[in-house]
Amino acid sequence: MIVLCQWTHGATPTITVAKFRDDKPAAISFTFDDGSQSQATIVAPLFEEFGYRATFFVIAGLTREKPSDPVLTLRRDWAAVTWAEWRDVVARGHEIGSHSWSHPKLTLLNSGSELRHQLAASARLIEKKVDRPVRAIAFPYNQFNNGILDFARRYYIAIRTRWSDYTVLAKSVDEANQMVLRTIAGHSWMVPNLHGVDEGYGPVSRDFLREHLAFIKARDSQVWVDTYTIITRYCAEQQRAKVNVLQTSSNSCEFTVTCPLPPRDYDVPLTIVLHQSGAATARAVCNGEPLPVRVLADKILVSTVPAPQSITVEWN
Repeated sequence: MIVLCQWTHGATPTITVAKFRDDKPAAISFTFDDGSQSQATIVAPLFEEFGYRATFFVIAGLTREKPSDPVLTLRRDWAAVTWAEWRDVVARGHEIGSHSWSHPKLTLLNSGSELRHQLAASARLIEKKVDRPVRAIAFPYNQFNNGILDFARRYYIAIRTRWSDYTVLAKSVDEANQMVLRTIAGHSWMVPNLHGVDEGYGPVSRDFLREHLAFIKARDSQVWVDTYTIITRYCAEQQRAKVNVLQTSSNSCEFTVTCPLPPRDYDVPLTIVLHQSGAATARAVCNGEPLPVRVLADKILVSTVPAPQSITVEWN
């Protein structure tokens, strides 16, 4: 997104807010539904091997505190991971979102109170159990309508309304890898929807997932992999951000980056791109504190949370 800039004197590099973090052309958020056991025992550790984190949508009302507690569903592939295990997964940096209270078809519910229970009560329970804010939801069976969307927006800022069902679209690792290449070429955000690994509904194999993640890792300069809520928040900020250039010189620029969204929910650092060729080094400072900076052949990347305080970038 090229934002409107105003400056008082001197030439200035074009400044943009990168569509995705680190000005990468594509983003991927892996999402796993239902809470099958392999998500805790296989998926989370495997993602960590590659330095990635995933989003797990759990069925809150069916999840047990510990394995010895009574099973609350006849579906063995639902809610097999316990709250104790989810707390450990969250502590390692993964995201837990809601997949409703009991996994009904929300479009068939008869009352607003039933819908409120499925959406709101599930978020409250997850927050209580894992001691983290719950900002994301994926609707059971991926079924919803405008009324359900409007209701969900009262409780969540990251609502999964887009997904790529690997059960249908990725019958092989090569098909999954081709989806990644198309995402890169299209400068877009892909949201794979999976369930179990080597077990559960529509499972992929451990080897499939490992090979696929290795393929993505080899394209690390082109793909940003992060949780569903992090990328949702980044994109919302990026679309609303405004850069105002205050002053410039031949080797410096002072500007602000602001966003009207509430900072309580939207505080993900944005990547600001100064399209400046020939710089060898650069430094960025805000309120006397250094900001992360990367210098590339034709641009300088600065990472900052939107705020009214001015940022000064100097380069040589």
